[in-house]
Amino acid sequence: MNILHLLISGNTGGIEVLCKEISILSKKKNVFCFLKEGGSIEKEIRDNGGTTYVLGSSDKILFRSTRCRILNICRNEKIDKVVTHNLSPILWTACRYMHKTCQIPYIIYVHENFKNINSGTCFIQNFYRKTVFKYASNSALKIVGISQFVEKSVLELFPGLSKKTVLNYNGVNEVTTIDLSEQRNNGDKVVLIFIGRLVKDKGVDVLIDALSLLKNSIDFNCNIIGDGPEKESLQRKVSNYGLSNQVFFRGHQRNVNNWHEKSDIFVHPARCEEGFGISIVEAMASGLPCISVNKGAIGEIITDGWNGYIVENLNMEELAGAIVKAINAIKYDHDLWAQMKSNSRTTASVFCIKKTVEQFDNIT
Repeated sequence: MNILHLLISGNTGGIEVLCKEISILSKKKNVFCFLKEGGSIEKEIRDNGGTTYVLGSSDKILFRSTRCRILNICRNEKIDKVVTHNLSPILWTACRYMHKTCQIPYIIYVHENFKNINSGTCFIQNFYRKTVFKYASNSALKIVGISQFVEKSVLELFPGLSKKTVLNYNGVNEVTTIDLSEQRNNGDKVVLIFIGRLVKDKGVDVLIDALSLLKNSIDFNCNIIGDGPEKESLQRKVSNYGLSNQVFFRGHQRNVNNWHEKSDIFVHPARCEEGFGISIVEAMASGLPCISVNKGAIGEIITDGWNGYIVENLNMEELAGAIVKAINAIKYDHDLWAQMKSNSRTTASVFCIKKTVEQFDNIT
């Protein structure tokens, strides 16, 4: 069975990392086609012996030319099925074209809140995306959601697809086994960590606001891992609060496990409704209890007081309160914190990448 994966780009992201794991773990032959550009993940797939194509398409290139090139890939690689991974009318139309021209079945993988199909400011663009998806989904073999929340978001807009939708949780690599019996001294500095894109939706500004409430009462450091357009404004906020000796911007890091091992608490204060929350599960795999907001699929991962803490509303006071709860457990209730670390690893073992890829092979 030869599977063609269609993506927009090969840069670092949750979708792309999943495809890299599929290229390594799947028992089928997987070919990856990146419509616009390659990137670090595309290179890693290629370096590991995977087959990749980068079309270098742009808005200036006629779509007819692009889909003909995809058709040639299907013929050259003897493709049996196509999987599309982005919320992209171009990719959905390409799938329909392969299906109509060569009778190649296709699967639409949904990695995010499907309501984002209406995220554009132009009504015509939103209508166009929904119309293209409607026709593409009619001919699709399956619609795969990476969480119950994502499945629900698809069915709220297209309830007729209930018989086609399949759940396949995203996953992470092996769980670490750092000694859980290690206890901290009350004088130890607590280390918090955030990992993700520095964009408004991720809520890092609210995290900094919350830390400003704690700076005079709690001894902590916070490492912010990632990059993005909000970095400069976030750095100014840190400086204005006088937190420059406690909050550190570490930039983009490929090996985040090294940073997990130096940390106590993972904080994910997202404004948006996350389709899954892979960075949370990655942190839990290293034994980090996590703090996040009760939105999207987060409730499928974090159980309040068991493997982390959930706040109902994203504001500085509630987030600061959850951080204080976690720090008090670290400093004064070692048994509770050791149990929460163990529970985090248990949760991560449920969302195992080997299970994800095995399920993917069964679906395809």
